[in-house]
Amino acid sequence: MTSGYWSSPWPGEDGGATREQKAGSLRRGAVVVTSRLAVASTMVVRRDPGEWYLLCHTGGDDAVSWVEKFHPHTLEVERRSSDLPAGPTWPGGVAVHANGDIYVAFGRYVHRLTPELDVVTSRELPRERPYNSLVILSDGTIVTKDFGGARPGEPLTWESPDCEVVALNPDLDILTTYTLPEGSVARLSARDNAVIVVGVTSLHILDWTSNE
Repeated sequence: MTSGYWSSPWPGEDGGATREQKAGSLRRGAVVVTSRLAVASTMVVRRDPGEWYLLCHTGGDDAVSWVEKFHPHTLEVERRSSDLPAGPTWPGGVAVHANGDIYVAFGRYVHRLTPELDVVTSRELPRERPYNSLVILSDGTIVTKDFGGARPGEPLTWESPDCEVVALNPDLDILTTYTLPEGSVARLSARDNAVIVVGVTSLHILDWTSNE
């Protein structure tokens, strides 16, 4: 796992920034199926054993998101964050940082939550667009970008002419932004401190060097 993430079998989307989709040290055993209704939920991450978190949200252009901590066997909600401002809807992401806190990127906001789901700080991102998930680099930097595809209700021919990548420190101060000359629909991935952006026609690799 990338060192910017909490030491867990599944601390972020696809298991971490490299998106290898490997569950690490999760134990195998008998399969027991439990289910509950969870409308407009995006993804699940795990912190310590028994600490599972679900990212949920509403829809539209003025959406909110929230995070639920749930029991891994009964799926009952044990704790819920307050509603988090979001804005334009597109499935975002949640990850457990190496510092132990929970980070959410959804709509045009990034939020930092404690493991008890109290809000530490929030940051409105520069563009009035949805930002689709996040990756955490090996030095702890959080990187996100705006979504460059058609959303529900928009023409299928719509396409963003560019894409803005945003790097933030763990306190959610914006460190820098970088604009690529084409849109990007796919989510970010990364290896160590190299950020990989799949554009609509090209693959871009951005090497991050911290100036802090």
